[in-house]
Amino acid sequence: MVFHHYNFSVSFLSLAAIQITLQKNDLSEQYIGVLMVAELGLILINIICFFMMSILSNSHKAAEELSVLKQQDEMRKQYAENVKYRYDEIRQIRHDMKQSYTVNETLLSENRTSDAMEYIRAGKSAITKTEVLVDVGNDFVNSILNSKLTAAKQLGIEVICSSVKDISGIEAVDLCTLLGNLLDNAIEAAEQCLPENRLIEVKITSFDGKLIIQVANSIKHSVLNGNKELKSTKSDLSEHGFGVKSIRLIVKKYQGSVKYFEDDNLLNCRVILYR
Repeated sequence: MVFHHYNFSVSFLSLAAIQITLQKNDLSEQYIGVLMVAELGLILINIICFFMMSILSNSHKAAEELSVLKQQDEMRKQYAENVKYRYDEIRQIRHDMKQSYTVNETLLSENRTSDAMEYIRAGKSAITKTEVLVDVGNDFVNSILNSKLTAAKQLGIEVICSSVKDISGIEAVDLCTLLGNLLDNAIEAAEQCLPENRLIEVKITSFDGKLIIQVANSIKHSVLNGNKELKSTKSDLSEHGFGVKSIRLIVKKYQGSVKYFEDDNLLNCRVILYR
């Protein structure tokens, strides 16, 4: 795009120079003809450049939209996998509960109360790992949101999450893609911090026809100081760097806004979507 502006400026100056030269009365007809051909050539070149830039711009836009569609498809696959995983997990818990009743019955009949309590605590810990952290009233969004937050907990990241129940007005697949990208970035950054400093906080609120999503995560050092555009620092750019672009495309779709800022060793991303 910068090259296009530079090319247009040079062409404009060249055309102006040709016009000034043509105003002179002492030019031969042959020389005037050459200048006019050059002028037409410059105009033709600019028209071609304009169409080429338009095609490239549309191609770039299509590539970005395709990346969002791919991520949305990935979210659907994750949702299907999560549903199957939860179903299998529930079946396993039901089976384990039957065994647990038998074991506890035996322990209590033998007056081994401390062993029975320890067994109960172990079972409770296993169940806690699968607990729902937040319910936004949509199974699709719940699945993505809770699977990401559960993964964060398993990495030793403290998770704080609060949300309104009503998320209507925003397509579930867009919300899943948005939250998926925000949380993937947050988990990756928080995981790099010292264990005692790992934190992710998610707040989903609603106000005056807007859905406001804020995700904060601990950071090892400032991110925005050296990378205000949050460009990917990974070597394989064909596979990475679409997260922030996807977030911005979804924000644009709902005529909203996205803002990144740092506060007290936390990187915050605040997204506003209009329902």
